[in-house]
Amino acid sequence: MSRCVWRHIPATLLPLALAIVGCSRAPSADDFDKEKKHLLHVVELASQYATATKKPVKSIDDLKAWALKEGKATEDEFIALRDKQPYGLAGGMGVVVFEQTGKNGRCYLFQAGAFREVPQAQVADLAKAGARSMGMPTGPPGMK
Repeated sequence: MSRCVWRHIPATLLPLALAIVGCSRAPSADDFDKEKKHLLHVVELASQYATATKKPVKSIDDLKAWALKEGKATEDEFIALRDKQPYGLAGGMGVVVFEQTGKNGRCYLFQAGAFREVPQAQVADLAKAGARSMGMPTGPPGMK
């Protein structure tokens, strides 16, 4: 006598069960690519800012004010797609742009030419270190 559990699941419920299991996986490649392009646009704006002003960007607010004034971006382009919060920015050895809260305890960030997802605590530490290197006492505006 076989004790196969799958034999008792009606064929009509199998697609539903598979869909539920699929919903708990990592974000789709399309979502990742969409967020990556969105965040990389801010990185590109930081590069344009540095070229135009002949100085590195000091804060996300300075970058946003410059980009809006120059007509290079809209307010929405400085808001992360996943957590709906303004991007954070840190400097020092290059520009670092990141989600402040992210999703499920993980944040997207761009650093040293690479886009990746890291634990939120790592982003918080990075933001504090970047703020100190920029002469800010506690962190970028809006960073918790």
